[in-house]
Amino acid sequence: MLVTHVVVAFTSLIIASLAAYTPTKQKLLLTYVATAGTLVSGALLMVLETVSVARVCVSGGVYLVALAALILIIRKKLAATPLY
Repeated sequence: MLVTHVVVAFTSLIIASLAAYTPTKQKLLLTYVATAGTLVSGALLMVLETVSVARVCVSGGVYLVALAALILIIRKKLAATPLY
């Protein structure tokens, strides 16, 4: 379960990074879905495994801050893109 969670988290970071480089609405939506998948797998990991809540909260907080920053970059770039 831990390996799945880590793979989902890294994948969501990669998707968000690529979306920040070349933003589209579809990539933004995919970033949201991947982020939600990471949060769900993290919650399941915390419930099903004996993982320290403090460790989960610290690493989850860092992850969410990074993703929030990337999402803000994506949204700003999308807002600045002219609609042709």
